[in-house]
Amino acid sequence: MSNLSSKKNRIYTKNRRAAYGFMAPTLILFSLIFIFPIFFVIGTSFVSWNLLDPAAGINFIGFDNYRFLLRNPQVWNSFRNTFVFTVFSVPISTALGLALALAVEPLTRSRKWVETFLLLPMMVSPIAIFLSFRFMFDPSFGTVNRTLALFGIQGPGWFASMETAMMTVIIVELWRITPFVFIVSYAALKMLSREPIEAAKVDGASAIQLFLYVILPLIKPAILVVLIVRIMDAIRAFDNIFMLTRGGPANATRTIQFISFELSFESLNMGRGSAMAVLIVIVIIITGAGLIRAMNKINDEIV
Repeated sequence: MSNLSSKKNRIYTKNRRAAYGFMAPTLILFSLIFIFPIFFVIGTSFVSWNLLDPAAGINFIGFDNYRFLLRNPQVWNSFRNTFVFTVFSVPISTALGLALALAVEPLTRSRKWVETFLLLPMMVSPIAIFLSFRFMFDPSFGTVNRTLALFGIQGPGWFASMETAMMTVIIVELWRITPFVFIVSYAALKMLSREPIEAAKVDGASAIQLFLYVILPLIKPAILVVLIVRIMDAIRAFDNIFMLTRGGPANATRTIQFISFELSFESLNMGRGSAMAVLIVIVIIITGAGLIRAMNKINDEIV
């Protein structure tokens, strides 16, 4: 009996070693492309390292990079811009996507065509979208201002004006990202059981009551997933800012991700750029943890 048990243990140990051997390449690759960069960025945030001044070398300075950033009014302005961009783009895109899903779901004959049309922005390269909107909103020869001129309206500077730059960036973001919200909301609506909806209709519920008290509670988990993805995406907004305004005019659209880019790849100050990246990750973790807690709470209520 003991020989049989010993043989099983040897086989188990041999199989476990073989499993570790098969997993080793993946674990090593994962460490190189994910874990190592995290510790590298965190470590770099505590040093003075400017590639434009190689003679100065790399020197440990503790939390000086973080103190510099948190005392810099431009950094706080970028946090404000990121907050404004997130607060306006996320709820509006969520509401538009959900409204489109509710409008398309009852369709029968033309539904496939409408779905295809609404998903077109997701099939276009973001760079192509941003370049197209830059030309459309150009104050001199853009199609938007030329169309307004036909009605005797003088169009604003759009991306060139401090008053309209952020609003215009948000408009472009809504056009680009609303199809994502639409497809998730539409999938959630298609998965709903028809029995509660039909029962509410039999009880005389209006369309508004049906949405607020039956449909919305059932699709809350999907909506919360959309909010988590959209908020994380909005906090990390960079490509749209870079292509449309480059943070201008007068820092009116400069976001926290754009500050990190400027410090790391334009000023080549790797220490401060890494510290800014760590601050962004902290903001994302805190926001994501709150949203995930809310999602778990909603799932518990539904169950």
